[in-house]
Amino acid sequence: VAEMRSYEGLPGERELSRVPSVHELVLPLRISLGDAVLSFFTTIATLASPSDITLQELRLETLLPADQTTEAMLHSLRGSAANS
Repeated sequence: VAEMRSYEGLPGERELSRVPSVHELVLPLRISLGDAVLSFFTTIATLASPSDITLQELRLETLLPADQTTEAMLHSLRGSAANS
């Protein structure tokens, strides 16, 4: 481990011990839809169980609206889909 830590370009102990900022934990996604731009952020849940290989590989990704404009657009799209 000490040898690996001595390699150039690797973060030091101080950088490794700090808490990541929200900008490093959130992956933004922007989608153009006509004249509108929908903004989302994603969360990924991992279900891991050492006794079940199927669960170890399962990932659930959820896209959530990142602003009020996107939320309103999604509600209007849901309403128009329900009416058709």
